[in-house]
Amino acid sequence: MSNAAASEGGDFLSDFTLSDDSEMSDISNFSDYPFEIRPSDGRGMGAFATRDVAPGEIVLVDYTSLCLVDSGLIKDCEHIVDLYESLYPDEQEKWEALAATANERHTTATRWVYSRPRSDGTSYPKEKQEKYTMLKLQFNCNGFDMLKGRSALFLDASRFNHSCDPNLWYDVDTRDNRWVGRATRKISEGEEICVSYIPENRTRDVRQNSLKGWGFSCACPRCSEGIDTYSASLETARDIANRVEPDRGRSPPVYGNTTDDIGKRIDRHIEILRDLSQKQGRPNDDKSIQKELVFA
Repeated sequence: MSNAAASEGGDFLSDFTLSDDSEMSDISNFSDYPFEIRPSDGRGMGAFATRDVAPGEIVLVDYTSLCLVDSGLIKDCEHIVDLYESLYPDEQEKWEALAATANERHTTATRWVYSRPRSDGTSYPKEKQEKYTMLKLQFNCNGFDMLKGRSALFLDASRFNHSCDPNLWYDVDTRDNRWVGRATRKISEGEEICVSYIPENRTRDVRQNSLKGWGFSCACPRCSEGIDTYSASLETARDIANRVEPDRGRSPPVYGNTTDDIGKRIDRHIEILRDLSQKQGRPNDDKSIQKELVFA
């Protein structure tokens, strides 16, 4: 799952992806993952909550050494093999289990590279050439874009499927190659845990077009019905902060699909989040609130 949002953010997002050590200290030894991997209807495998998860709770902390700097197809293919062969068998199995999508042209080019000698004159074993081709395609499909032309493969984080209305928000610390996912709202036991592979604040048509590279169309409630569950969770949180009994029967808001509608949705998120921060006695320049406001 390549993170298009990270690469498109540029220098503006770098302040938010490079978390300082004090902010991240509570997760350094986190290992209690509240999810399991099992079949997801029509979506291959997916991650499902094994218990209720509270809003803001850490769901996964994932580290990786599987980083690639874009150096052209031939060098990248060599590096992929070196990375894979450096792993323990159980890590290799995780990589091999990942999904892969690619167009025919790229697949053919990758096969050709592995049929040729390496830059040092050695050859790839013939019986492994097809396997290496698949590993390269899996890295392309599941790698997260990092800063400065780097991409990284997080073997556990790559198991989350996509939703344009995700219940998991993630942050990548590019210094430590660390991926941290937190629940954006309450996740019920048995519910699938999803992230967004693309920037969410775009029209449905743009989002669907962006997902073609992964070989699927999104059918989440937001795409199929315009329902925004995240907005509903923010409304409930503000009710609680204002000591108002939340309306549990309230339907999630439905937003239109125009640029103006998306702007209204973002403005509403910012309004609620600022109100919540003030109720908690936190100034609007609080860095933790600023990060949430950026991704509202």
